[in-house]
Amino acid sequence: MRGLNLKRNELFSYTTLEQRIPNDHPLRPLHELVDAVLASMDR
Repeated sequence: MRGLNLKRNELFSYTTLEQRIPNDHPLRPLHELVDAVLASMDR
């Protein structure tokens, strides 16, 4: 590779997964249910 590399792709993303998934996504209620079940299994 010779010469200048003018392409600048961002290597890291500083947004959370929660910010990327829409609030009305159909799996969000399931996520809340699974969190509640797992929390009840915690000692």
